[in-house]
Amino acid sequence: MSLLAVAAALGLVSLPDGWVTWRVAAQDPTTNWCCVTWSAGGLVEKACELDNKHLSVRSDDERFQPTGEMQLYARILDGAPQKLRVLSPQCPIEPVADLKDLGRIETSMSVDWLGEQLTRNDSLTSDAIIAISAHEASTAAPMLIDMITNRSLPQDTRKEALRWLILSKSDEAFRFMDRLFADSGPTQ
Repeated sequence: MSLLAVAAALGLVSLPDGWVTWRVAAQDPTTNWCCVTWSAGGLVEKACELDNKHLSVRSDDERFQPTGEMQLYARILDGAPQKLRVLSPQCPIEPVADLKDLGRIETSMSVDWLGEQLTRNDSLTSDAIIAISAHEASTAAPMLIDMITNRSLPQDTRKEALRWLILSKSDEAFRFMDRLFADSGPTQ
C-alpha cells in the first residue's frame, strides 16, 4: 500500500498539493531530531521552517522525551513530492497552511514510497535516503542494502546509502558489513 492508498483511505483522490505529514516507527527510539540555529556562538533551538532550503537539526535535543516515532513531511506539487523532511513528532514547525496529516502508517509502506522517489526525482535522493534511514531498522536496513548493492544507481547514491546504513547501528547493517569485508578478501 502506498502513501497514495493511505490518502485515498482518508477520502483524498490524490496526495494534495502542499505539505503532507505522517508518523512511522523510528530507527532509534531514543533520538530527537529538532531544528537549531547558531546564535551567539552556540546552538539555539528553533521552530523548523519546512520550506527552508536547508534544515539544521541535532539529535540530542533534551527538551522533548523521545516517542519512538519520526515525523515525515513531503511537499507535494501536482501529485509528486518536491521536498522531504524528517523530524521528531514533537518538534515545533513553522505554521504551514493546509498541512494534511495522514497519521501513523506502516514503516514498510513509507519506505517503499520513499524508495520509489529515488527513481523519480534526483533532487530528492539525499533527503529520501535520510528519511528511509530514520525508519525502524527491520524495514530501513534492507532498503539501504538494496541501494548499496544496486550497481545501476549512481555511485554517490550508493555511498550515501552506505553512510546511513553504518550510522543505523542495526544488526542487519553489521551482518552486511561483515559479508562485505569477508567478500573483499585480504589486501596485499
